[in-house]
Amino acid sequence: MSAPRVICFDIGGVLVRICRSWAEACETAGVPVYDPEWLAGREAVAARSVVMQAYQNGAFSTDEYYQRMRGALSERYTLDEIARIHDAWLLDEYTGVVELVTRLGELPGVTTACLSNTNQRHWDALAPNDGLPRFPAVMALRQRFASHLMRSSKPDAQIFLDFQQQLGAEASQILFFDDLDHNVLAARSQGWRAETIDPHGDTCQQLQVHLVAHGVELW
Repeated sequence: MSAPRVICFDIGGVLVRICRSWAEACETAGVPVYDPEWLAGREAVAARSVVMQAYQNGAFSTDEYYQRMRGALSERYTLDEIARIHDAWLLDEYTGVVELVTRLGELPGVTTACLSNTNQRHWDALAPNDGLPRFPAVMALRQRFASHLMRSSKPDAQIFLDFQQQLGAEASQILFFDDLDHNVLAARSQGWRAETIDPHGDTCQQLQVHLVAHGVELW
């Protein structure tokens, strides 16, 4: 098996630890979980998902996102609370990933990249234009692609096709890592090599095992 030419990472759950639920983000932000039974119901979850999906596809601004999310939450939360919860979603980088990404970037003929379902507010934190980066592994990537800038998101086929076209790579030359099975299956359906990462485990160790299996010589 020839080694991949493009090594692409999802960010949340692969390089960066994130909250996995609204309740967890509330706890991290120090905001109460109002009416938790209603919050966990199908209709409430669906309403939040619709707003977040549109925001991560770049459909509206951050301020409008806060307003729309407040409506989806039946105004149980203030705009300030929603902003604090949203900012709390990003936690910290997994141990060892910055060293791994840096090493991969040093390999001849290899391009490192990310393909992330994200949004403008989170992107400003993940890939700032100036100042000391909070997430150095993300900044160490050679190429960075985000759903809100590409106007599409995983698992839609279009985002994979656009990524591939912009990098000028063959599908078989791309190795992709994501923490969600449906995104991995979508990537594979486009001919990419793709592996699922467990966000609750040692993601760096998992990445190294998969990289070696795909012919990448790390050291």
